[in-house]
Amino acid sequence: MDTKLATVTSSDVRLSTMVEGHFTIEGLEDLGQRDVILPRWSVLQPTSKKEGTPGFFYRNLDAVTQPALDVAILTVKPGRLLWSGELNETIPECRSNDAITGSKERDSEGRYGECATCWFNLWCNPDLRRQLDAGQLVKVCNFGYNLLMADTADGSLALLGAMGTSVRPIKVLVSQFAQKRRPPFSAIIHIATELQRNERGKFYVLAPKIVKWLSAEETIPWREMYLNLKGQAIKEVEEVVPGDEPMDEPTF
Repeated sequence: MDTKLATVTSSDVRLSTMVEGHFTIEGLEDLGQRDVILPRWSVLQPTSKKEGTPGFFYRNLDAVTQPALDVAILTVKPGRLLWSGELNETIPECRSNDAITGSKERDSEGRYGECATCWFNLWCNPDLRRQLDAGQLVKVCNFGYNLLMADTADGSLALLGAMGTSVRPIKVLVSQFAQKRRPPFSAIIHIATELQRNERGKFYVLAPKIVKWLSAEETIPWREMYLNLKGQAIKEVEEVVPGDEPMDEPTF
């Protein structure tokens, strides 16, 4: 495997340093992270309507595809998405960028609202669990993760969502950092995809792997980038279609 390792230096990171929320880049002093649109990577599935090879990553901003990603993960945020199930739906019925509070207020029937008590949360509604176990098609709010990543070759930022069967591989990855009590940006991650099959067909899931633990000195530029973006709302452009699981404007 030809993996590109970190080549970004502290001087590269300083190009995007902000002072009181504004860039120090000449000509962009009046702008900040809220004015910058970040691309989102998604996995091309066999049923995807986008052009490209199934199992490859697709970047929404410019339609670039590639088989794998070599990144430093700056931060991981939990989230939830609820799709109505309508085929022409382009915006999720409800979403949460922190897996705590949904975007839709609780209605007169007591649904939606806080994620922990939402009717569509599988873990707090036993009726949904029984219906799923019985093979019924039900509307369920899906849990997942949003990853803010920096490309190891040039430091460019992008988002990656992990939902469904890709949740567990990210949990396994996060657990490795938690056990070592190290931040996610203290290692280089190679993210590929893996083909799986079940009764519903075949699909690709994320297959992240730590390929290099970084020294304290090698971690510095990524930590600077993380601190630079901490607390900033990230804007992204996303052609929202059911199943793509976007979570727009998460705060990191």
